Amino acid sequence: MDAKALGVTGAEVDMARKGSSFDFQLSMPIGLACKPDAEHRECVMKAGIDAQARADMERLAASCTSRSLLRSAQAIDDLS
Repeated sequence: MDAKALGVTGAEVDMARKGSSFDFQLSMPIGLACKPDAEHRECVMKAGIDAQARADMERLAASCTSRSLLRSAQAIDDLS
């Protein structure tokens, strides 16, 4: 996951992956964006974030990831 695409620092992403954060309200969505699995969905639900918001976060993260991967692929092509 590209931290810049999410509007956070790499340190915030690292902390979210470990289940911690500088800001609890951000840690759950960032964790879900980094790894959209059942465990992270459950944590987000327990934090009080509803199903629609979770789905929106996952779509946004997937969109950011796709764009980031596309930029990376283009950069590799440019080097060839």
